[in-house]
Amino acid sequence: PKPNLPNVLILGDSISIGYTRQVQKLLKAKANVFRPVEGGGKKPENCQGTTYSLTRIDEWLKGRKWTVIHFNWGLHDLKYLGPQGQNLADRG
Repeated sequence: PKPNLPNVLILGDSISIGYTRQVQKLLKAKANVFRPVEGGGKKPENCQGTTYSLTRIDEWLKGRKWTVIHFNWGLHDLKYLGPQGQNLADRG
């Protein structure tokens, strides 16, 4: 990252994983664009929905001053999950 540029953090589901590289290219000379990664920094992390992200957000935010944080949790927030994370949408 270039220290003179603002830092942008993208937090989101698989859709945001798909557009992160394009945003990085478009903002190459204007901002440092990051997203959470796993697997030793080799794989973009799927931040899923609000519930999961709230358990991880402190970890994702630390270590850098953010100018912009972009949230896109999308359809994950439409799921209805039980206390153990089981899908309760089809309770028919």
